[in-house]
Amino acid sequence: DALPICVQSVLNRLALEHFEGFPNLIKLTKSKIDEIRQKQEMVAEELLRIVFKMEKMVYTQDTMYSNKLNQTQDNWPKPQMSSDLNPERLLISVDADATAMSIHLLTYFQIASGRLADLIPMVVRFYLLQEAASEVQKEMLGFLHNKEGVEDLLLEEDIIAEKRMILQNRLERLVKARQILTRC
Repeated sequence: DALPICVQSVLNRLALEHFEGFPNLIKLTKSKIDEIRQKQEMVAEELLRIVFKMEKMVYTQDTMYSNKLNQTQDNWPKPQMSSDLNPERLLISVDADATAMSIHLLTYFQIASGRLADLIPMVVRFYLLQEAASEVQKEMLGFLHNKEGVEDLLLEEDIIAEKRMILQNRLERLVKARQILTRC
């Protein structure tokens, strides 16, 4: 839950930095960022639900399972036999069957958990970072191409518009003064 909020926070900060002085544009950008974040969260969540449904089906490739099973069996503690027992006379017991089943379950669990450990962050990163950023970019370009409403979005804050007018008037006076001085 922290990643989507962090992504939204970063995108909002970028909007404030780049659109400073244009409150309508900032407001619209923030609302679009939130809308896109929510949409991408839903898409990622749905995809993860599908992944978990798929994990209900026990599946892995045979070679991967065989390799992992061999590793698990190699690491599994071997039963200690007492010296007074003859190993050739031991019968297969329920305990041995349970041990074999435990090894198989652990092997599959390791494969499935490794797969999910890679897939979940990848899905979240893809939808909440890459796709969200791409969508925000498309939306912003869409606003620029839409001739209607662009003027409203680019309305400056009153203080900034006033400063700009003062600076433009000062520039005009300085240009006139320079022209007068160059004639003399």
